Amino acid sequence: LDEESRKEKSRFDFIFVNNGYKYEYGFVIDSHNVYEEYLYEYRSQRPSMIFERENINQYRFSTATKKELSAIADKNTGNKLFLSTATMWNSAFTRNAYLWFSQSVDVYDTVSLKNDFPAMMNNHSDKSMKTFIIRMLKNADINISDFEIMKKEEESGFTFDTHHTVNVNGTEKDYILPLLSESNGTLNFLYMTPMIKKTLEEGRTMIIDELDTGLHPALVRYLIEVFHDKDKNPNGAQLLFNTHDVIQLDLGVFRRDQIYFTEKDNRTGVSDLYALDEYAPRKTENIQKGYLQGRYGAIPTIGFEGMEW
Repeated sequence: LDEESRKEKSRFDFIFVNNGYKYEYGFVIDSHNVYEEYLYEYRSQRPSMIFERENINQYRFSTATKKELSAIADKNTGNKLFLSTATMWNSAFTRNAYLWFSQSVDVYDTVSLKNDFPAMMNNHSDKSMKTFIIRMLKNADINISDFEIMKKEEESGFTFDTHHTVNVNGTEKDYILPLLSESNGTLNFLYMTPMIKKTLEEGRTMIIDELDTGLHPALVRYLIEVFHDKDKNPNGAQLLFNTHDVIQLDLGVFRRDQIYFTEKDNRTGVSDLYALDEYAPRKTENIQKGYLQGRYGAIPTIGFEGMEW
């Protein structure tokens, strides 16, 4: 919403681990060129430079990478990331870092979770996926005891029926419902579970917009705790999400540097993203209460001015 800032360059910086190696990677771009780019790898406590780039096409390399990467640099263009170009030319120096971006980061919202669900179920003919989903549903206190998937021969899709075991006059009875008869919250959780299994098994990074859509706060907390549990998450999978659920503002669950706030200035349209860590709260501080009192900002100013009753 600003005529000048839309013309300015944008900077992106990442610190991540892939296949046991830590990396720092970043770049500066606009809609025309890549102006800066760098990649460092940690094989000890100190980072080692793989490459640095500035002024669009000026490169620096380490002694170990210079021979291979300098030849590839001549093949790169000003509007392409060198990380991608070098990997496409089979450089072992950049491949592992590149694969984190291309294979280990998944971004979802409620629509994409629903759209990806059929393919995820079709790709898992073994019983492990079903066992995982039933266990997640049970742990989440969702009354689905089983489900059945029937593939449609004339189409690529399938029908999905859920089973509900209930007690009727002292006798257990099984009721079958079509999937879309379930509540939105149950559907959102169900659509999420195959992706959670994949994320945990492969140590991926799962980014979800509005994680709490249709979910009880206790259920959101359960999902968070699954990722925090080293037994359930032995491969270091990561969950990133945004939410309006203030109940999750708890220093017993998150570190101070894991909680971020976003505050929008309605006069200018500018949004600021900042960490709770900047306020240096005590470990015993009630973050939820402090947030609702406006201590950390990022809270809407709501009023009734100009409204007629």
